[in-house]
Amino acid sequence: MKAEIKTYEIEETQFINQLQFLFESVGQNKILKAIQYTNVMKFKNRDVYNLGFGDYDMRTGAINDEINSNNGDVYTVFNTVLSTVL
Repeated sequence: MKAEIKTYEIEETQFINQLQFLFESVGQNKILKAIQYTNVMKFKNRDVYNLGFGDYDMRTGAINDEINSNNGDVYTVFNTVLSTVL
């Protein structure tokens, strides 16, 4: 019997050198999270990306990767991030 892998619904936005996903973490609080892939260079003819992740500030559009939310849904958040890997 397989265990169900829970993920949050994501919203995708594409920019010139970036791909961004937003989702709402639902635990003790509702927290808007962002996953951002930024193309940083080529290595042996392959694109190399930086993965950024954190709480998303709707006012500024910034991602805060220094906050530790402890929202009680770490596995669902982690699985959601993994589901965006290209």
